[in-house]
Amino acid sequence: MRGVWTRLGLALVGLALWFAYPFVFWSGGIAVHRYRCSRAPRPMDVDPCFTDYIPVMELLAFVLTLLLAFPFARFAFTLFAPPSSQRRWGWDLAASNAGSEYYPTLQALAGLGIVWALFHGAHYPAALHLYRAYWAAWIGWFCLGLWMSWPARDVRD
Repeated sequence: MRGVWTRLGLALVGLALWFAYPFVFWSGGIAVHRYRCSRAPRPMDVDPCFTDYIPVMELLAFVLTLLLAFPFARFAFTLFAPPSSQRRWGWDLAASNAGSEYYPTLQALAGLGIVWALFHGAHYPAALHLYRAYWAAWIGWFCLGLWMSWPARDVRD
């Protein structure tokens, strides 16, 4: 039963990462801008990084996070779902079968998630290690999901 609780906890970690995304996206963009501009020369006391940028994409991230929360929750709970015979309460968002029974679709989506996290994490300078740690957490979460939902060898053959 301990493994079932671990799986449920990992699905909830994915939801926490999901809801943290717009905040990281927003503050991460500001942090990268400040980092790059703090290193730029200031000729005649003029800010070389002045911009009248309106953060439309960052505001959309909040809206899209809420709109896509249910589909992502279904994905997260299904990715870590144990077989239905081992489930108790808490798995209402998961599909009726275990994550391994949706091979290779769920695993391909988790692989795309790793690519997504790598893409975002690569945009942060090494000095902004907290943001890189957030994206490393995503990569670790997707890798755990791949590992836990990968079907046994005899099932795939």
